Amino acid sequence: MSVNTVWSVIPEFAGSVGVLVAAASLAIGLWRHRTDKRYEYITALRKTIISGKATLVKLQGLLSYELIYEMGSTIVDSKTVGVAIDEMYERFFNPESEAYKVDATKDDIETFLNNEFPYVYMPIHTELIELFDKLAEKLQAEIEPYRFEYPSLTRVFCQ
Repeated sequence: MSVNTVWSVIPEFAGSVGVLVAAASLAIGLWRHRTDKRYEYITALRKTIISGKATLVKLQGLLSYELIYEMGSTIVDSKTVGVAIDEMYERFFNPESEAYKVDATKDDIETFLNNEFPYVYMPIHTELIELFDKLAEKLQAEIEPYRFEYPSLTRVFCQ
């Protein structure tokens, strides 16, 4: 080997080492990037689970006598149901009324309600119900990004 041959191999060797160092740096950078993204994903998932548990505790606290009473009283005290109750009272329970039936049975009352008032729709908007809906929607929005990776998470939180 002559000196000129050694000097001509050194740049090729240095270029090869440079390419290897660049490839190794690229691989390490990619690995670190993926590790950081995985860590961010896991951290976000943990935060979602923790805040979701807190939201579920709030929702469970709202499921009380007051919520059920508020829903029931909203329906019973509504004008729509009041009309149906008034007409039913006049026909079946008020002996002073012209439409009063003396020997009315349960079937007569059911037939009357099915024919005259088959479906009575009314909105139920109270503060507790709206708070319950907002918390449930917030929980659903928080766990939505994880629905396909963790379908059981959606089932546990939303069922």
